[in-house]
Amino acid sequence: MVRLLDVVRTTRERRAIYLGVCAGLRSAELRGLKGRHFERMDFVWVSADIAKGKRERWVPISAELSPVVREIRLTLESDDYVLPAQRWRDPGVNREKIDKRKHPMSPKALWELVKKVGERARIASPLHPHRCAMPTPTT
Repeated sequence: MVRLLDVVRTTRERRAIYLGVCAGLRSAELRGLKGRHFERMDFVWVSADIAKGKRERWVPISAELSPVVREIRLTLESDDYVLPAQRWRDPGVNREKIDKRKHPMSPKALWELVKKVGERARIASPLHPHRCAMPTPTT
């Protein structure tokens, strides 16, 4: 997990990997997160509309996750997706992508992001979003 966290390069990778590893969020939860899910200090709100089994929960923010959450709070509006869809700004040339902040990332895009970061971390077993999530402690 430490190697995985150490090799993130972009804001997009940092958000996906840190929220998956440090908060134990699943693929659909990661892709459904919006700015509104970070409004309560010290917690990430996993609302019923994105939670597995429609079970709402509050996930405590660890020290490792805190800088990522702070950046999310500073840069996103409440209805912006934390992991937005991306499109080419210059179709046909395909040199620059832009975020579609009001649209969620696709499952395939998240899967490819996690796989790429796992390869960069030299993790032998192929990674996918469900495999990189750590279970959150229960109280």
